[in-house]
Amino acid sequence: MKSLTFLLFFVLLSLPAVAQVGGLLDSLERGLLSDKNIEPLVFEKKLRSYFKKNPEHGADICKKILSIGKQKKQFLVVYSTYKMLCRYYRDHSMLVDATIWLKDGIAYFSKHWKEGEGRMYLEGTFIHTNVLSEFDLGLNYAKKSEQIFKDIPNQIENYLMSLAMISVNYEGINKKDSSFFYRNKAYQISIVSNLSQKIKNEQIIYLADGYFRNNQYDQALTILDTLKNIESKEYPFPIANLTKAFCLMRKNRHIEAIPIFKHSYKMFEIQNSKNGIEDALSGLAVCYASLENYKEAYVYQAKTDSLRFLRLNTDVKAKILKQGYQFETERNQLKAQLEQERLEAENNNKVLKIENEKTAIQSKNALTELEKKALQSKNAEDSLKAKNEKDRLKAQNEQERQLAMYQQNQLRTTTYITLLIAFLVLSGLLYFLYTNRKINKQNAELEKQKIFIKHRLTNDFITVLGILDAK
Repeated sequence: MKSLTFLLFFVLLSLPAVAQVGGLLDSLERGLLSDKNIEPLVFEKKLRSYFKKNPEHGADICKKILSIGKQKKQFLVVYSTYKMLCRYYRDHSMLVDATIWLKDGIAYFSKHWKEGEGRMYLEGTFIHTNVLSEFDLGLNYAKKSEQIFKDIPNQIENYLMSLAMISVNYEGINKKDSSFFYRNKAYQISIVSNLSQKIKNEQIIYLADGYFRNNQYDQALTILDTLKNIESKEYPFPIANLTKAFCLMRKNRHIEAIPIFKHSYKMFEIQNSKNGIEDALSGLAVCYASLENYKEAYVYQAKTDSLRFLRLNTDVKAKILKQGYQFETERNQLKAQLEQERLEAENNNKVLKIENEKTAIQSKNALTELEKKALQSKNAEDSLKAKNEKDRLKAQNEQERQLAMYQQNQLRTTTYITLLIAFLVLSGLLYFLYTNRKINKQNAELEKQKIFIKHRLTNDFITVLGILDAK
């Protein structure tokens, strides 16, 4: 049961057909596309056939077709060619080249065809999940494809495939609850969608495998009973029988499980599925051992061990491939780093040269600016001297004017004072003369009065004396 999941997803991932394209000549060897639209061809089938006949030239013809397909914008041709290149390099253990073409395809379709971008992300899960066991990166690719197909009409099959790959990668990083969630989500979508019975059966088996991994054997058996047409030639699903047999074995119903294991074994032999054969044989060995039929158990265990030994060799090879991929990746990263450092050094030299030239120009400009400033400074100094001289002369003139005005004012004031003094002196003199005249006049009047009085007194005295004499 160890490799049952990867076997299941290998079958699931190989189901979407991307084969119908137009404009391809009957002979891929010529590597040209017709200008006319002819009937759609199974492009991948023809390309695969070419690879088988000409493996050494397969990549070259793919690159030519890729170039023509891009020119004519035949996106299905471009996608099929990208996918073939990825698988060609993957199958030839050239994983670095495979990832380069993968990223190139994603970058191209991100600008031209969303569906193609989603398909390339799904193709990336082949390499990073199934080959390199890089589950974190595989999960990232699967989630990106799921986001793309969720929003594109009529892409339910690719959408379910994305959910399946998300579940596989969650299983790889030991997040079983998340893995089962996406199994169940895919199943719930399938039962309400207008899909073929084959696809619905796939989702039933997929969910049953999830129940089995969560040790929910009754639920797994119950949902497996809803399968339809699984024995027909069109829908041969030995995985369903294998899952059912393992559930019965875990429930200690070994007698019921044995014929189902044997039937699955025959179907896997027809399909030449080594992983399926190994799982069926190991189940038979456990069942016979539990029934204490050690002879049969030994026979089936021996066959299992033989296949397991081969698988271990395959696993060792896969590890070697992974280590080689990591080595190539690290080497390419180192080369890229060295190249980047070289370019940075060149750029630094260029930048330094430019900076030096810029500095020289700046120095020259600075010198010119200094000369200009010196000239401006000299002109400014001369201008300042002229201004200062002008200001000095102006100040001197102003000072002389002020002095002249002061002197004029002083003269005027002196004149005013002189006139005032003269006026006062004259007024005093006039007042003196007036007063003196008045006094003289008064003195004259007094003298007259005095004389008058004297005469009168004299007369009066004489009169009195006369009177007295008369008496």
